[in-house]
Amino acid sequence: MRSERRENVESVPYGLSHEAVYRNLFPEGHPYHPAVIGSHEDIQAAQLTDVRDFFARYYVPNNATLTIVGNIDVPATKALIEKYFATIPRGPDLPEPQVATPQPTGEQRLTITDQVELPAVTMAWVTAPAYAPGDAEADVAAGVLAGGKTGRLYEALVHRTGIAQDVSAGQESLRHGSVFSDRGIRTATSLRRSPRH
Repeated sequence: MRSERRENVESVPYGLSHEAVYRNLFPEGHPYHPAVIGSHEDIQAAQLTDVRDFFARYYVPNNATLTIVGNIDVPATKALIEKYFATIPRGPDLPEPQVATPQPTGEQRLTITDQVELPAVTMAWVTAPAYAPGDAEADVAAGVLAGGKTGRLYEALVHRTGIAQDVSAGQESLRHGSVFSDRGIRTATSLRRSPRH
């Protein structure tokens, strides 16, 4: 698990900043505040019984969705599903989590030091939960702003002013509050010019 954290978070360019964004947008106690994989301390503190209890509670048929796609024989597929999955017992019923997602009350600025080739600036906001009004609109806005080289942010920051080498934007739709973020990878030249912009 620790090697997985290193590979998927710490060794990925800007991976630590992504983790920090969530830690600062969502308060302590919110399910999106901690990193899903946990810290090295969390991983080392986990016991085998913790892992077994987690899988027994959450990896059960009544907390799973089976998806089959393609040109299938429906009766034969249903028979195979019955054969391989019908004997797996239900797990305990899981209560619906009660999560309050307060909106940030002001601007927060954070500097993350990491070993990356170029610095980046990321801006992020808590937005409407998945499927709520505003969620789809934020997804469309991300496409308009940075959907390829014709996106408005790309045009302004990469083509016109040259202060960034790349720009991205996206809406990560989540159940208890989504995250809209955009990132500009700043070039070495832009760092010298940035005070004028």
